[in-house]
Amino acid sequence: KDKERRERQRAERKARERDESERHQMESDVRTRLASGDLKAVCAERVERALLSEAVQQQIEERAAAQIAAAKQEERTRLEAERDAKVAAARHKEDMRLSEAARVH
Repeated sequence: KDKERRERQRAERKARERDESERHQMESDVRTRLASGDLKAVCAERVERALLSEAVQQQIEERAAAQIAAAKQEERTRLEAERDAKVAAARHKEDMRLSEAARVH
């Protein structure tokens, strides 16, 4: 049993070492490709293709339209509040003028 356990541990260790070596080689390859610009160009091309797809363009248009509509609504609400405040101030001023006139007469 001891021998089987040692062999199993040795096999597991070799598998871990092999995985680590493969990971290291892959990382090295990615760094080399990034440095050479090869991988950057491929990634940029894929991103550009994805951005130019109809689905993405439609999402962009929908989001832009929603943001524009929200901004317009916010501005409309702000203007309405400003108008209401001016009307209230004018009414208050008129009420004060009328009460002053009534008090004088």
